[in-house]
Amino acid sequence: MQLRTLTRPVATTTRLEWGLAAALLVAHAALFGAIFHWDMVSDLQVHVRITEVGLQNGVWWGAPLPFVTAALVALGRVGWLDEATTLVSAVAVLAKFLISTKIAERELGRRPDAGLLVLIALLSFAFSLPANSMYIGQLPPNLFHNDTVVYLMPFALLLFWWSAQFLRTADDRSIVAAAIGGVVNVAAKPSFVFPFLVVFPLLALKRFKLSAATWKAAGACAATVAALLVQYVYIYKSGATEKVYKYAGFGGDPTSHVRIDPFHVWSHFSPNIPLSILVSIVFPLVAFAIYRRELWSYDLFRYAAALMGVSLVIFALLKETGVREFQGNFAWQAMVCNYILFLVILVRLWSVGAFERLTKRSGVVVGAFGAHVVAGAVFLTYYLANGRYF
Repeated sequence: MQLRTLTRPVATTTRLEWGLAAALLVAHAALFGAIFHWDMVSDLQVHVRITEVGLQNGVWWGAPLPFVTAALVALGRVGWLDEATTLVSAVAVLAKFLISTKIAERELGRRPDAGLLVLIALLSFAFSLPANSMYIGQLPPNLFHNDTVVYLMPFALLLFWWSAQFLRTADDRSIVAAAIGGVVNVAAKPSFVFPFLVVFPLLALKRFKLSAATWKAAGACAATVAALLVQYVYIYKSGATEKVYKYAGFGGDPTSHVRIDPFHVWSHFSPNIPLSILVSIVFPLVAFAIYRRELWSYDLFRYAAALMGVSLVIFALLKETGVREFQGNFAWQAMVCNYILFLVILVRLWSVGAFERLTKRSGVVVGAFGAHVVAGAVFLTYYLANGRYF
């Protein structure tokens, strides 16, 4: 069985790409719309209330970009915020797909083949395999109940790509884009910049030693850290978070701090943390076991794997105190990094011809990927049928 299309007219793949993009847009708009229509358990309703506070009281959340975007799309009307958040989230999924296909195009040096486009589209539905629960405690490569993570995904992809290009070429254009991307990521949701600020400068130092390129990388990181510091002061010291909680009518004292407490939060959600990790990355583990040389020789794989590893350490070690203690806010970056890891594996294996014919080796890898997609379908069926994800 041949999975890979070696020759495909550009016009045909372009139509397929936009057809898949339109299908993803419609499917996710329907999903996010259903969450509002049936008042399913999610973070979307909470975030709409936060946006209302911004519009009505002029006090915005510390990572304001998703909320400001929804307010602009709603033309400043509170009554349109459900629809605006639905549209913004669906467009974010569309952007994630298109950026993913563009990364594939750059890496392949040509338009992605039809088979790869389909795999990347299916990737938007990939989920962790069920283990201790359908979702809680796992770190899937996609989320459907938190619109700010959905909003972050395309910006995180761009930051990953630009920083990876700088590690390859040390060009000024890439590092300027990475610096801007870091600041925008902080404004959208700072989750991805935490592993980025650990991995990127270390890789730059390894790649360029103590050269001018390393200092340029440090400058981009410094811009991102400066944005983080401003955000930290605003969230934790300015009283803005307390005002948002007050105006929104949220219960509890919003005062919070970041502490090191190994596995405290994660063990609250998962009785078996190694199993939770395993079922979240079955596809990467299987792919690496079978195509170890092809993947390890690929710089984007090493970068993505390092980001994923640091993301797991962050979730394992850190917690917030107060009412946000068990909201799992230090888990989001692992889910973003898991999507990136899935994507670069698909692109790499396609580029080396692993999917040209369905052999025993490639069949196992395709099966592992398919298992994540099926898990996503099962999860979404459960979520829509029960109105909750736990």
